Amino acid sequence: MVHLGEKVLADVTILFAREDRSRAEGIGAALAGSGFSVEAIPYESLSGTLESPAIVALWSRTMAASRAAISLGQSALAMGRLISARLDINVPAGLFRDHVMHDLIRWTGDPDDQVLDSLVADADQLVLAARSAPPAPSPVVRQVPPPPEPVRLQQVAGGGARPVAARPSPANDLTPAMSADPALEEAAYWKAIRAST
Repeated sequence: MVHLGEKVLADVTILFAREDRSRAEGIGAALAGSGFSVEAIPYESLSGTLESPAIVALWSRTMAASRAAISLGQSALAMGRLISARLDINVPAGLFRDHVMHDLIRWTGDPDDQVLDSLVADADQLVLAARSAPPAPSPVVRQVPPPPEPVRLQQVAGGGARPVAARPSPANDLTPAMSADPALEEAAYWKAIRAST
């Protein structure tokens, strides 16, 4: 099913200029006929992010002249999801450096035309890769150890100084304990106190 102008989570999103609606419908029909869910959205009315695994951009003269459309294409390319199709001879084949652009200049609009086979195959690769990808890992929360305590010195007889262990007051210490055994921590604290006296 092709959703025109509706925001759905689809396998393939087709971006097109409004005047290319009939071509977007033909390409959408070819993709839907291959088992993909498809949404077709005029780039002029797109709001939000592109979440589909495959994003087919139909580059007409109008769309290639739009900074917003170029920006959408660059974002999709950076995510590794862009499939470009050139609809107009005035669109440069190298619109994006080192990116293959399918040539649909002579395409008649027939969704069964073999000229669409490579575009459908590219969509198939991207969608299958997204379906087989493992789920994104949950964010890792790292505990950072607290900074070392400042060393306090105590004057001793004979003009010298020796370090004194300092323990932060529990009310001011918001850092979670890093030790798994609070008894060991307590023992180390008292040992440091005894050593300082």
